[in-house]
Amino acid sequence: MKVKAIIVPDGNYWYVQGISEDYGVQGDSQEEAKEYFCRGLASTIKLRKERNFQALSGPPPPELLVELNLEGGQEIELEVDA
Repeated sequence: MKVKAIIVPDGNYWYVQGISEDYGVQGDSQEEAKEYFCRGLASTIKLRKERNFQALSGPPPPELLVELNLEGGQEIELEVDA
């Protein structure tokens, strides 16, 4: 499934935050952060299905997305195997 997210530099690291799901990760590089996001979100979705949760937690707070955009965040689309 395709997931929209925002990627932003975070000091010496990179941070990826989901737009429609409140899920985010940090990595040493852009590619590492993207990989961690895809693997982690896929694992989270799988676990929630196994435990009969209907959905993820929903979108992040709007103010978080505004802050990430103000810090130079770029919207990206990632493929998550879920």
